[in-house]
Amino acid sequence: MIQVDSAEPLISRAASARLRTAVVRPKLRLFCIAQAGCDAGCFHPWQDLLLPGEVEVLPLELPGRGQRFRESPDAFGSIRALVADEILPKISKLLPRTDFDEGARGCPATMEQHHEWTNPPFAIFGHSFGALVAYEICAQIEARARRHDWPWAKPSTLYASGMRAPSLCGPAHDPDDTNPTLSTLIDDDVFWTAFERRYGRNPDLLKPEVRAMILPRLRADLAAMETYVPSSSSSKLTVRTRVILAEGDDRTPRSLVEPWAGHCEPQTLCSFTAVKGVSPANEASGSGYWGTPHRVVLDYPDELLSFLRDDVPTLFKTATLPAESTDPDINSKEMFAELDRLYGDFTAWDLEYPPVK
Repeated sequence: MIQVDSAEPLISRAASARLRTAVVRPKLRLFCIAQAGCDAGCFHPWQDLLLPGEVEVLPLELPGRGQRFRESPDAFGSIRALVADEILPKISKLLPRTDFDEGARGCPATMEQHHEWTNPPFAIFGHSFGALVAYEICAQIEARARRHDWPWAKPSTLYASGMRAPSLCGPAHDPDDTNPTLSTLIDDDVFWTAFERRYGRNPDLLKPEVRAMILPRLRADLAAMETYVPSSSSSKLTVRTRVILAEGDDRTPRSLVEPWAGHCEPQTLCSFTAVKGVSPANEASGSGYWGTPHRVVLDYPDELLSFLRDDVPTLFKTATLPAESTDPDINSKEMFAELDRLYGDFTAWDLEYPPVK
């Protein structure tokens, strides 16, 4: 069963995640964005498979898919607008604030602000289309931080999987020489022929009614990828970046992946990891497996998750709490008792303020 906060459908989580984080405050929040055409459900198993009790996995449900299937998949028109108008405004309450300082201690603050100061650090994972969205989130956060228009922390790490460098994401650099631009193929049969040649013939997508349902979101996501221009093309990320590629994935040849380092300053912030994207059983079946290594998140995330289980704990750290202040008002036991009464253990479900009693 999938539970989604009806007041904020962007955050989609498995029921097990809600139960687990009701007991243990996570040490890290990991926002996840899926590949083109997919919904947040592909990340729901990660809550139990990653580091349960330590990492809160928060898949982002974008318009036109999953619980938001009634919305237009191209409601925002571009990745840049999607991030600026939809994602950043809605995830900020789950991020740790950084604007608590000595000078602000005498100023009144809402309970909501006090709780944001105690939020855990966060990282962002995106695969394929999702990797570009994740990169754009980091780019816009850094741009706003430079303008002193971002009172929250920056991501601890960007995990970019299955995508060539943002500067090379357009059709001119697409490895698909036959049909580098899929979104403009108007004829549906021509589109599906080109799509299957690139990504494999998915038996779950053969029924006409299924194709009719998923085609609008596929076209919208592919169009967003094919026309994407980073909002901060002249500025480089200062966010730790881990680029992940599946062995044998012809969508991510090394020559188009290694330029990710050029998007980071210094370039040593960026490192590369290769994982197996096809299970041993599917490898053994030979032509019996219809998919490709690009489906690593969907079909065989075992090595990917193993890498994350090793890397993510390096991001854990204790949040700076207002309780560490010597100011008697900030350090008030009554204030923290009220915070505990109102919020309990704050999770992605508690997005309304003031909280409902």
